[in-house]
Amino acid sequence: MINKMSLEQDKILEFINEKETKNTIRYQEVKEGEDIVIGPLYIQKSFLPDKIPEKIKITIHINS
Repeated sequence: MINKMSLEQDKILEFINEKETKNTIRYQEVKEGEDIVIGPLYIQKSFLPDKIPEKIKITIHINS
């Protein structure tokens, strides 16, 4: 069960490189004792640096 976030809070999620497709890299969210928030994340190769990172972090900012 996902905890309800307060009115304004940041959540940092870590992802690991899982699979490469023709134009994207698929990253899988690392579960750290909590429920998965996003799940698989596809990022366009054109956005990433030439050396594809094995790990990335995404920050979700809730602004209510």
